[in-house]
Amino acid sequence: MSKQLYYIALICPPPINEAVLAHKHWMREHFGCKVALKSPAHITLIPPFLMEKRLEEDLVETLTAFSFSEPSLNLHLGGFDHFGTGVIFVQVAPNEGLSLLKTDLEEHLVQHPDLGIRQETRAFHAHVTIAQRDLPEADFPAAWEHFENLPYEASFQTVQYSLLQLEGARWEVVHTFEW
Repeated sequence: MSKQLYYIALICPPPINEAVLAHKHWMREHFGCKVALKSPAHITLIPPFLMEKRLEEDLVETLTAFSFSEPSLNLHLGGFDHFGTGVIFVQVAPNEGLSLLKTDLEEHLVQHPDLGIRQETRAFHAHVTIAQRDLPEADFPAAWEHFENLPYEASFQTVQYSLLQLEGARWEVVHTFEW
């Protein structure tokens, strides 16, 4: 049976995606970082999971049935931060609605064990990735020096989230859902 990798995220609107993409390209040009270029700018709600391709329809039905109490989310991005020496990202301001969306969606999905989505054990730290996994530790200080005080502010409002699937070397949006 054929398995596919998926994840669920809030996709940033085109102007934010373009700005984030410029930072990702800068990281590629200066440090060879390419992994983050595989996805559009996004905030991950459900991290990558492996699932039988034949279950995609069931997943789509389950996601279509999900409802969320907030009419919309107003999200604010501002400045940069990092996880250790391997990940640089745009910060997402703390947002109670966003945390609730992640929790509610995860609780909804784990009620369908056949889909293979498990409860996340790590604390939720919303962010938009610039570089991940392929930033050499020795290059981190120079990369962080570039981003540490670089100004960046953006906001967007959303009422939708997306299912992405790994297609070859890129993550592609395969379905978008409104709550």
